[in-house]
Amino acid sequence: MLYRSLFAADATVTLRTDSKPLRDYALGQFAAAGYDTLWVSDDVRRDHPEHPETEYECRTREMGAVVYGICATPGAQPTDEQLTAGRMQEQSLACYLPDNLDELTYVPLGMEEAVENFKNRARKGKKRLPQES
Repeated sequence: MLYRSLFAADATVTLRTDSKPLRDYALGQFAAAGYDTLWVSDDVRRDHPEHPETEYECRTREMGAVVYGICATPGAQPTDEQLTAGRMQEQSLACYLPDNLDELTYVPLGMEEAVENFKNRARKGKKRLPQES
């Protein structure tokens, strides 16, 4: 919401990240803030090669990462329901990880320790997060 006042009516904002959990979380937040999604990608390098590759993207790609992305534009001002939905959306990126963490071929930078902890909890037969029922 804070960015809306900075953008012209026809502006676009593009999020590119090595973190599918962050991209998936951001999709809900863009919608809650009244942005219209122009595209969503599971591989920006493949789908939008015209976007220049950053040094970070190059480094993480060499580690096996895929660049996920969203491109959106400010739409109509969000309704109270949209804003509430954004506030109610799960805030922990851990909740956007796949159920089977052993299927991950790449762990987003900054989530390595959390993923290892979740794997250890699963091996011990514990829930991923203690508050899960």
